[in-house]
Amino acid sequence: MVIKIRGAATVSTAVPKVAKRKLEELKKAVEKPTEKTDPARDDGKQPVTIRLDAEIIRFFKASGPGWQTRINSILRREAGLENPVEKFGPVG
Repeated sequence: MVIKIRGAATVSTAVPKVAKRKLEELKKAVEKPTEKTDPARDDGKQPVTIRLDAEIIRFFKASGPGWQTRINSILRREAGLENPVEKFGPVG
């Protein structure tokens, strides 16, 4: 459908409909899950943002892959939760 507005350019109503449909598709594509955990994971871990001293990050990253797991194990130990998983090696 084409709308002619006196003193203005011709406007097509199809463009807004297409744009609206595309916007809805884009919204769905970028929507985040409402759950706190990633549904694809079954290990019960949650992504978080935490600010740590640069020295701490360098120390753990220097120990190689699994540095985040080692931090998690140390936090679990200090919180008095179950023992760190042995397969990740000694912590601390």
